[in-house]
Amino acid sequence: AIRTIAGVVKIDGNFSIDYRDGQFPTLAFDATGSVAGYDFGRVTGVVDRNQVKITGTIAVGGVFSAQLTGQVVWAAGSGITIVNRDGQTVPAAAGDFRVGADNISINLGGFSAGGSVVVGRASGVAYARFNASFAIGSANIGGNLSVSGDLGTDGNFRFAGSGNLNLVGF
Repeated sequence: AIRTIAGVVKIDGNFSIDYRDGQFPTLAFDATGSVAGYDFGRVTGVVDRNQVKITGTIAVGGVFSAQLTGQVVWAAGSGITIVNRDGQTVPAAAGDFRVGADNISINLGGFSAGGSVVVGRASGVAYARFNASFAIGSANIGGNLSVSGDLGTDGNFRFAGSGNLNLVGF
């Protein structure tokens, strides 16, 4: 079903609601979207009595792209899990969340960058993790920079970076 909001935002996809007497309804969706004629990608997800989960892709021409994931848990339950800071799947508790973007790519006028970012809370630890690489210039003039890091409310943190610069062979 195509939905247009204010003549600018367009959502095209399938939406379903599963409602059973005495149970919380489940909403599932699989849709693509555009704003002012620019396609932004596809998002799938589900909202149920315990959580909302989404996955999707976003792309703006050849300039920006990323794979998105998100989960917010408001009630623990049997089989409700979340991925923690270390990448392990663990039982989820109310208040746990994870939002991330992977395979981020930006290409604009001789400048390119890539990376990923995730912010979340699981097993009582709130955390953030990022990595990015930047390339500037081309041929004999240019360079690159890489940075990464993570931190958590458990007191652990790590940051690292490296780079190089090339000016006509130096």
